[in-house]
Amino acid sequence: MSFDQLLQRGRDFLKTDPAALKERTAAINPEDTATIIYTSGTTGLPKGSVLSHGGFAWTLECLGRVLHFGDCEERVISYLPLSHVFERLASEWGGIYFCFEVWFCESTDKLRADLKDCRPTFFIGVPRVFEKFASAIQARYAEHQKADTIAKALAAAMERVELDQASKPVPLQLKVKNALFDKLIFSKTREELGMNQCRLAVTGSAPVAPEVIKFIHAIGIDLVEAYGQTETNAPTTVTPAGKARIGTVGPPIPGLELKFDSDGEILVKGPNLFKGYLNDPVSTAEALTEDGFLRTGDVGTLDEAGYLKITDRKKDIIITAGGKNIAPQEIESKLTLSPLVSQAVVIGDRRPYLTALLTLDADAALKWAHANGVDAADASELARDPKVLEEIGALVEKVNETLAQVEKIKRWTLLENDFTQEAEEITPTFKVKRKTISQKYAPQIEAMYVK
Repeated sequence: MSFDQLLQRGRDFLKTDPAALKERTAAINPEDTATIIYTSGTTGLPKGSVLSHGGFAWTLECLGRVLHFGDCEERVISYLPLSHVFERLASEWGGIYFCFEVWFCESTDKLRADLKDCRPTFFIGVPRVFEKFASAIQARYAEHQKADTIAKALAAAMERVELDQASKPVPLQLKVKNALFDKLIFSKTREELGMNQCRLAVTGSAPVAPEVIKFIHAIGIDLVEAYGQTETNAPTTVTPAGKARIGTVGPPIPGLELKFDSDGEILVKGPNLFKGYLNDPVSTAEALTEDGFLRTGDVGTLDEAGYLKITDRKKDIIITAGGKNIAPQEIESKLTLSPLVSQAVVIGDRRPYLTALLTLDADAALKWAHANGVDAADASELARDPKVLEEIGALVEKVNETLAQVEKIKRWTLLENDFTQEAEEITPTFKVKRKTISQKYAPQIEAMYVK
């Protein structure tokens, strides 16, 4: 039915039963189930998290204080799947609770075009979105006829970001230089991106490389990190607007209890905690401690300002044949900083050394091919090209230079196709399903361990 028909149906219903709306509203209790959202399934089968009305209301009230919602009218764009708690909280419930103006994106493929129409004041994005923003902008800057001037502007902007992060004053000369470069270069980049009216951007759901956040800050977008789970109505910690500490995911939201288990696992408890997993008391019991704290599965520490830093994910930890514990996410983030690389999966559990499966970013790879005289019809053909393989090899070596000996990637394989949701290789928010990848690409993985 059309939207007008829907509205008319509601009017007709209230005419026949005018007291129904008040009665139904009054019958809802805070502990009642509002919705069931399934976990992403990156570490096992998806589980239905039962979430309450009271949990959502409490979470939104906290976010309003931390992110200053209500101080002004917000405009947001909805493009992540509405099966994902991050998107539902930001656009659906946020739209209702804070009266956000919500624009619905036609599809994720059209996000860049729709951003220019919407020009959001508040924008949420999983790390992959900001990684693509950064790589596309950097590629465009490198090809620009005034690339040298842009490089100087970026250097000045990065110096400003570093001083801000160190809580050191920015010298007047550097302030003036940054203001000029922002007017001439970065303001135009934000406008072209559709982010020129964005007062705040938030990322979460997966690890993001600090270099990406620094770059986004450098071009004039206030990007902060948040951290949480489906089981906590999304946020556990949120970085306050304008107070980013790059490399951390913010302090716990007001009223949330956070502590650490003996092995460093992050444990949380608060009014935003789920009611349990649907029809799964065993998994529910496993997810909670005896005193009712949620086992997040992540390991972390609090810094001197009370900001949380995620150091490991318990279920993703690689334990090599030599007994070394390695968190793959940071290595993968460094590999995907290159515009050419779309996804990276580090392998090495119970193995003598680390290897990696890599995929190409089709658009960036085809542009690179054109600029470097490589003739190819598509990304799968490029993945076999000697020049492309040489370029990827150089990238891996560059990343290896920043890693400890046990963390270095000894061998790698460039796959002919990117990971997709249709093949159930990644989640709707672009998180890799490691178990699926390991099983599907077992022959390629084993080949990297043949002497």
